Amino acid sequence: MPPNVSEAGVLTKDFAAVSIAHNIANDTDSTATKLASLIKTGQARITTAQSIVDNAAGSEAFKVGKDAVGSLLAPVKDVVAILDLVGSVHPAVSAAVAVVKIVVQLELNRLENDKHIAALYFSMSDLLFVLAYLDPVFKDDDGLRSQLEKQLKDITANINSFGNFCDEYYKHKSVVRTIFSTRYKGQLADFAKNFTDQKGELQFLITQKSAATVTAMKGSLDSMTKKMDKLVQFLDKKSPDEQKVADMVASHGGEAAVVGDEKLLNSIGSKLGEKMTSDIKQDMKFTLRSSLDDALQANHAMYNLKFDAVRSQLEHAIQHSTETILSRLDSGPHDLIHDEDIRTIWKAVHHHFSQKFASHQRTTGQIHPDFWTLNYMSKVIFHPAIGDAIDEDSSGYLSVTEVDHFFQKKPKEWSSSEWIAYWAAGWYKNTILFKHRCMALITSLEAGRATVVPANKEYMEWYYTDKEGLSAIRLIVDSIYTNVLGYHGERFAGGSDRLHALRSERMASEIESMKSQLSKPKYQLDDEDSVLAVCGAQQMELSFMCLTYLLLLRHKKILDLAQKYVLSDEEFWTMGQSIFSLQGAFDKRYRDLMEGWRQQRLDIDVQLQSFAAGMFEAWHMENYEDDSDSDSESEGENEESGTDNEEGNNQEEVAAEAEQPVDGSGDKDDAPDTKQGDGEDKAKEAIGTEAKSEPAGTDGGEESDDSSSDDSDDGDDASVVDEKAAAEEEPANPLDILVFALPTPQPEVVEKPAQVTGNEEADEDEDVDNAAPKKRKQSKLERRVAAIETKLDSIEKILKDAKLDGIEKLLQEMLLATKGNTQP
Repeated sequence: MPPNVSEAGVLTKDFAAVSIAHNIANDTDSTATKLASLIKTGQARITTAQSIVDNAAGSEAFKVGKDAVGSLLAPVKDVVAILDLVGSVHPAVSAAVAVVKIVVQLELNRLENDKHIAALYFSMSDLLFVLAYLDPVFKDDDGLRSQLEKQLKDITANINSFGNFCDEYYKHKSVVRTIFSTRYKGQLADFAKNFTDQKGELQFLITQKSAATVTAMKGSLDSMTKKMDKLVQFLDKKSPDEQKVADMVASHGGEAAVVGDEKLLNSIGSKLGEKMTSDIKQDMKFTLRSSLDDALQANHAMYNLKFDAVRSQLEHAIQHSTETILSRLDSGPHDLIHDEDIRTIWKAVHHHFSQKFASHQRTTGQIHPDFWTLNYMSKVIFHPAIGDAIDEDSSGYLSVTEVDHFFQKKPKEWSSSEWIAYWAAGWYKNTILFKHRCMALITSLEAGRATVVPANKEYMEWYYTDKEGLSAIRLIVDSIYTNVLGYHGERFAGGSDRLHALRSERMASEIESMKSQLSKPKYQLDDEDSVLAVCGAQQMELSFMCLTYLLLLRHKKILDLAQKYVLSDEEFWTMGQSIFSLQGAFDKRYRDLMEGWRQQRLDIDVQLQSFAAGMFEAWHMENYEDDSDSDSESEGENEESGTDNEEGNNQEEVAAEAEQPVDGSGDKDDAPDTKQGDGEDKAKEAIGTEAKSEPAGTDGGEESDDSSSDDSDDGDDASVVDEKAAAEEEPANPLDILVFALPTPQPEVVEKPAQVTGNEEADEDEDVDNAAPKKRKQSKLERRVAAIETKLDSIEKILKDAKLDGIEKLLQEMLLATKGNTQP
């Protein structure tokens, strides 16, 4: 019977104290019925998967298509549902359930699943299916129960190791996995054997406890699981093309010989229908350098990052589902919103706060400290930004859960109105600041490319020249509009001091949090999932600029080391892979947004210009314009709106000086001055380790950029906080930031003089190695004298040339006159 209204009210008000497991345990008949239904469905799917393994193992023409791979993965979904039910009755299973869910979800999130991995998921499902019959073992608290708990821990550890193996395995393209198939063969077989052995141990444990359970299991599990050799045969089987490649690798002396043969690699690629790109060739070369055990060990940090991210997503989804189920039928959606202020203002945000602030003034005689936030809640121009921050799935509709989750993320010290105001304008202003920092870093990275140690140059070309490399990040970053608020006359909105303080606090917190995430895998991003794991949310545009800034900052530090040391070529490859992963995740988010906008029949051009300050617009124009529904006229209009970079800058500078909106909302601001000296200066200021200390609020020169050409008009203390944090985090040994050890022995490298970056005389003084003050002054004087002499020589030459020119002209005139007088 469903709970009555009063009981439901209790559950809604104090859900944290309610044990769902207790409710399910009270209805054992219902649990048994559900379990029986799930077992029946699971058995059918396991039988289907087993037949695929058997047929493929015994077939000469081995071929497993996408449908077959899907059938191999299908049983694990049923097992997850079964374990959910069993775990609710027997908490000892819960730990295993949590790991299984996450590992399975990581696999299901992949765009393409490998047949060998899918076969192992089938084997894992077969093992976990036995857990549906655990009830007798848990009834008595005897030795078998503790033995079972130990076995569950071993199973959980094995499944977690399997998840790490899958993550490392999928790092490599299919052609690489095919060429190195012998590298993975033993590990695949080991997991298959472990799953089979652990299943046998569980069955033996259960048969000791209950003969009735043995009888029940006889007709199901025994008939479904064939001999271990069938699965091993499946793992060994190759398609005809894969077999040809394996024969070629073996006949030419193994993987090492193949990787060094360019012609042979291209031949293998053509047989497998793959183009042997430079990154694939690099991947193969690096794969040769380390054993699989070393690679798996190195991958743990990255895998744990993704594991934790998926766990958070699943916990959030479960909470959402449970709260929806337990809500009272007669309650409004506002009852599920936990925040005290927002729960009362579901339909009238501005009205609620204006009344609240007015009441405060009547009572105390003073203006409420949050009164300034009304400006951001009352004006329509800020509403889209607030809505986009709340709308997690970008559906265009705000659900109760999304609103609740939005305010759960609010810092404890902030008021609800401050949190709303931050997302109305503060996030945008911080994004502008991140844009300028990123553009300065990109400029510095591009300038530093020419001055690295020569041995490093050949390995870093693709980081710069590949379409998906640094140029792709520049395209995204430069796409952000920086004059939106100015265009609407909101550049100098009230309450800017408090908003600036909130911005500073939020920026410092976001940077610190993201640094913590990035430090786990040493700033490596090996695929799209790792990017999303660091961002921590589906709305990656909200944290994309912070992530990009920190990643470029790390790359700048590595490039600084490359000016002095010969680095491992893997270091540059990892840098490139991180950039590719970043833009790959960005592209996926773009496609998800486009699909949602089209389904809602929205104007795509308007959405691209307004969403996330135009972050996705240039990406669309560069990569998808030909495939979109927008006509060529819109492209022409965009070209006209940004025809002349210099003219655009001049317009913005004049508009800023006159405190008037920039004329034309379509113009994006141009990047900061891209001269090499300025780029180096700004990048050093962003890094914080080389910049000189600046008074709070000055930001080392970046301030003027923000206040003169965009909406960041109110100073940038946040950047000062960031510089201090960056300096404090610096390791004692700068080489510790490297992922890979320096090659040895290091060739002797001549120290490069520091680049002149503005204060020439000061920088030159610092280049005199350990000179005494008097000697430095003498050296400085000598350079000045030499410079003056050079200038005097130049002046003398000019005067001399001018004098000679005058004499030559006079002689020509005299000669002409003489000729005229001598003619008859």
